[in-house]
Amino acid sequence: MNPPHCYLYMYIACLADIKLLLQDILNDFFPGIVIPKQECGVLQEAIVTVMQQNVLQPEPSMITKAIQLHDTVLVRHGVMLVGPTGGGKTTVWKV
Repeated sequence: MNPPHCYLYMYIACLADIKLLLQDILNDFFPGIVIPKQECGVLQEAIVTVMQQNVLQPEPSMITKAIQLHDTVLVRHGVMLVGPTGGGKTTVWKV
């Protein structure tokens, strides 16, 4: 796979994070492309370990949020976490 295609797949994977809102649009713009599910085994194990060490319950939604934050930090220069009070922003940032 040459570099331009790598960036295309990375872009499509980023868009897929908001798939509930954009799934139909993605299917229209990129027909026939199947986005592979990312393997996050080592990262997920590390997140669960850190959460348990900090006496936190490793809820699947929090693990997913931590993985999403990790993926975002890899491709962005700056990140801002926004959401309601008690939504887990600080916890995800610290994990």
